[in-house]
Amino acid sequence: PQSPPQSPPQSPPQSPPQSPSPPRTPEEATPEEEEKAKEIALEDEQVQNLINGNNYELEVIGCMTSHEGKNNCLLLLELENGEKYTIIVNMDDEIVEEIREGEGPQPGQQGEGGGN
Repeated sequence: PQSPPQSPPQSPPQSPPQSPSPPRTPEEATPEEEEKAKEIALEDEQVQNLINGNNYELEVIGCMTSHEGKNNCLLLLELENGEKYTIIVNMDDEIVEEIREGEGPQPGQQGEGGGN
Protein backbone atom coordinates (compact mmCIF):
# COMPACT_ATOMS: atom_id res chain seq x y z
CA PRO A 1 0.00 0.00 0.00
CA GLN A 2 1.13 3.50 -0.78
CA SER A 3 2.09 5.56 2.25
CA PRO A 4 0.62 9.08 2.22
CA PRO A 5 3.12 11.87 1.63
CA GLN A 6 4.51 13.36 4.82
CA SER A 7 3.54 16.93 4.11
CA PRO A 8 0.70 18.15 1.91
CA PRO A 9 1.94 20.15 -1.07
CA GLN A 10 0.13 23.26 0.07
CA SER A 11 1.88 26.48 1.00
CA PRO A 12 3.97 26.25 4.19
CA PRO A 13 2.28 27.48 7.37
CA GLN A 14 5.03 30.07 7.96
CA SER A 15 3.48 32.60 5.60
CA PRO A 16 -0.13 33.42 6.48
CA PRO A 17 -2.22 34.97 3.71
CA GLN A 18 -1.75 38.71 3.48
CA SER A 19 -4.48 40.41 5.44
CA PRO A 20 -5.52 43.89 4.29
CA SER A 21 -4.89 45.47 7.69
CA PRO A 22 -1.35 45.15 9.00
CA PRO A 23 -0.88 43.90 12.56
CA ARG A 24 -0.52 46.64 15.14
CA THR A 25 2.59 45.18 16.65
CA PRO A 26 5.85 46.98 15.99
CA GLU A 27 8.20 45.22 13.63
CA GLU A 28 11.96 45.20 13.89
CA ALA A 29 13.42 48.42 12.49
CA THR A 30 16.33 48.29 10.11
CA PRO A 31 19.56 50.00 11.23
CA GLU A 32 18.88 52.75 8.69
CA GLU A 33 15.39 53.30 10.08
CA GLU A 34 16.72 53.35 13.62
CA GLU A 35 19.29 56.01 12.76
CA LYS A 36 16.75 58.12 10.93
CA ALA A 37 14.09 57.78 13.59
CA LYS A 38 16.54 58.85 16.30
CA GLU A 39 17.65 61.84 14.24
CA ILE A 40 14.08 62.96 13.70
CA ALA A 41 13.23 62.51 17.38
CA LEU A 42 16.32 64.37 18.57
CA GLU A 43 15.66 67.28 16.23
CA ASP A 44 12.22 67.73 17.77
CA GLU A 45 11.88 70.69 20.10
CA GLN A 46 9.63 68.86 22.56
CA VAL A 47 12.10 66.01 22.82
CA GLN A 48 14.93 68.47 23.43
CA ASN A 49 12.86 70.08 26.19
CA LEU A 50 12.33 66.68 27.81
CA ILE A 51 16.02 65.82 27.66
CA ASN A 52 16.95 69.32 28.78
CA GLY A 53 20.68 68.62 28.76
CA ASN A 54 20.41 65.49 30.89
CA ASN A 55 21.78 62.08 30.14
CA TYR A 56 19.29 59.92 28.29
CA GLU A 57 18.91 56.67 26.45
CA LEU A 58 17.00 56.58 23.22
CA GLU A 59 16.13 53.24 21.71
CA VAL A 60 13.96 52.24 18.81
CA ILE A 61 11.27 49.77 19.85
CA GLY A 62 10.16 49.08 16.30
CA CYS A 63 8.29 50.35 13.27
CA MET A 64 4.73 49.89 12.19
CA THR A 65 2.34 51.08 9.55
CA SER A 66 -0.48 53.23 10.85
CA HIS A 67 -4.04 52.80 9.65
CA GLU A 68 -3.49 55.72 7.29
CA GLY A 69 -0.67 53.73 5.74
CA LYS A 70 2.05 55.92 7.19
CA ASN A 71 5.32 54.42 8.29
CA ASN A 72 5.77 55.11 12.00
CA CYS A 73 8.61 54.22 14.33
CA LEU A 74 8.26 53.85 18.09
CA LEU A 75 11.10 55.06 20.25
CA LEU A 76 11.61 54.82 23.98
CA LEU A 77 13.28 57.77 25.65
CA GLU A 78 14.57 57.05 29.13
CA LEU A 79 15.90 59.97 31.13
CA GLU A 80 18.49 59.99 33.87
CA ASN A 81 15.82 60.51 36.53
CA GLY A 82 13.95 57.38 35.45
CA GLU A 83 11.22 59.09 33.46
CA LYS A 84 10.22 57.27 30.29
CA TYR A 85 8.53 58.57 27.19
CA THR A 86 7.29 56.79 24.10
CA ILE A 87 7.96 58.84 20.98
CA ILE A 88 6.11 58.11 17.76
CA VAL A 89 8.02 59.30 14.70
CA ASN A 90 6.33 59.66 11.34
CA MET A 91 9.01 58.40 8.97
CA ASP A 92 7.22 59.60 5.84
CA ASP A 93 6.89 63.23 6.91
CA GLU A 94 9.98 63.06 9.13
CA ILE A 95 8.21 64.55 12.12
CA VAL A 96 7.40 63.50 15.66
CA GLU A 97 3.72 62.52 15.68
CA GLU A 98 3.29 62.29 19.43
CA ILE A 99 5.07 61.89 22.71
CA ARG A 100 3.46 59.85 25.46
CA GLU A 101 4.53 59.55 29.05
CA GLY A 102 5.46 56.02 29.99
CA GLU A 103 6.58 53.23 27.74
CA GLY A 104 4.91 50.91 25.32
CA PRO A 105 2.42 51.30 22.50
CA GLN A 106 -0.35 49.55 24.46
CA PRO A 107 -1.73 51.38 27.48
CA GLY A 108 -2.02 49.35 30.65
CA GLN A 109 0.87 47.10 29.77
CA GLN A 110 2.94 45.80 32.65
CA GLY A 111 6.34 47.39 32.31
CA GLU A 112 7.93 45.10 34.90
CA GLY A 113 9.48 41.73 34.16
CA GLY A 114 10.42 40.40 30.77
CA GLY A 115 13.59 41.81 29.30
CA ASN A 116 15.54 40.38 26.44
